[in-house]
Amino acid sequence: MTSSTLPSNSLVKNNALRAFSVSCVPRKDDTPPKAAEPFEGFTTVFMFPHIVKVRAMCRLKLYQTGLTFCVVPLYVAMLATGQISPSVLGVVTGLCGVTTLMLFSIGEVFRRVVGIIYISDDKEHVIISHLTWFGHRRDFRVEIRDIILSEEIGESRESAYWKIKFHDPYQFFIISTKFGGIRSKEDLDLIFGRQ
Repeated sequence: MTSSTLPSNSLVKNNALRAFSVSCVPRKDDTPPKAAEPFEGFTTVFMFPHIVKVRAMCRLKLYQTGLTFCVVPLYVAMLATGQISPSVLGVVTGLCGVTTLMLFSIGEVFRRVVGIIYISDDKEHVIISHLTWFGHRRDFRVEIRDIILSEEIGESRESAYWKIKFHDPYQFFIISTKFGGIRSKEDLDLIFGRQ
């Protein structure tokens, strides 16, 4: 597009050129800008690099569960019109029931996967961000003293997945540090004990 084809209005010319302009103002220092922490007074200790993929699988699980709930009424309607036999409906219902149980079980595992761990500046509180059953993020705040050290429960941080346990026997999360994501090894050792 040449300048002769642009309208004569200077405002239109400036807006058209502004879309392609780049700021060339030099920075005072060459350090990259530091990303802001989502929680004031907390720094990131661990960020699971594959949490987006786990979240996508969790969302896919929801759609599969919905599909299995839709299939059984469809086959009941087909039985009512005489298109299938009762044995076919029994097989489909059984398969959908087993599939639904498996999807609920997988959902229980996914909702315990830790995505991000933050530690407070005073090193007394931790925020653990994990997935919900529906694939959304939930933040869980706990004091460091309420977390059981990994060596006390026999968990090795070198394994692919290990548990984070608390003094509440029913509450635990699953974390994977083997595949990276550790931002501060010192803080991770402070929270879960040295390995």
